[in-house]
Amino acid sequence: MEVLIFFVLPGLIPAAIASNKGRSFALWWLYGASLFIVALPMALLMKPKQVATPKEGSRDITAKARPDNYVPGWLVLVVFVALGGFIWFMANGGSSESSASSSSAVASVDAGSPQGTGREVSKAGDNTAKAPATESAHGAKWIYNVSTDSMSGKKNATALIVSRNSLHLSFPYTGKNYGHLIVRKHPQYGLDVIVLVDKGQILCDVYTCKLKIRFDGGPVQNFTMAPSADHSSTVVFAKYPQWAIKRLRKAKKVLIQVPMYQEGNQVLKFDVNKSLIWPPR
Repeated sequence: MEVLIFFVLPGLIPAAIASNKGRSFALWWLYGASLFIVALPMALLMKPKQVATPKEGSRDITAKARPDNYVPGWLVLVVFVALGGFIWFMANGGSSESSASSSSAVASVDAGSPQGTGREVSKAGDNTAKAPATESAHGAKWIYNVSTDSMSGKKNATALIVSRNSLHLSFPYTGKNYGHLIVRKHPQYGLDVIVLVDKGQILCDVYTCKLKIRFDGGPVQNFTMAPSADHSSTVVFAKYPQWAIKRLRKAKKVLIQVPMYQEGNQVLKFDVNKSLIWPPR
């Protein structure tokens, strides 16, 4: 759909101009769809084809000549409405997709493993705690899931909580954008505490990501993370998961400051009715 709007429709403008000058509409439409920025000025500067003039005494008389660069108004309207609709959809329409897809993205935990562990990234088969898609569930409680890993046959345990607030990022990351705090014990990847956002780019250097964390009313502490082995920009892994889990077992409120590319520090807020129970019972 995006290809149709962004490439096919603009090609109609140089095609219409060229057609008014006696050229093939189809060929110039193809040219305009492929190289609009070149085809449009060429069509405007191109001279019209010479046509046979009516013989003297002929009744074939035109009341008014059409301008050489004439473009139908309806065509321009269609093109600009389509382009405007596409830009609006990308800026706002994707937000509903992000909220719907966040649960499925977190449910599969495609985040895999932290960089430098030598472990492969899991792309399918990890059934993490499934987050409800409704906003009312955000920040309500830890959601637990225990399943069997298909490769090893061993237990895979996860706990998930969704942030109470949504990040406010600029285009193309506008719309609802929640954070996810995940605790995972996987037979292949081991123990992890994962911070994940629906969209955007978490700032990391080669080996570490510098986050801040605050448990309840305690002091702000450094929360050293590692980037993902698959170079995903939306997920990071705690360097010291046992340290984080020990504090999450007591915390009712967790604030995590995440540095986002070109957006500064953003704070994810997690409020829970009951502290983390780990390992799940």
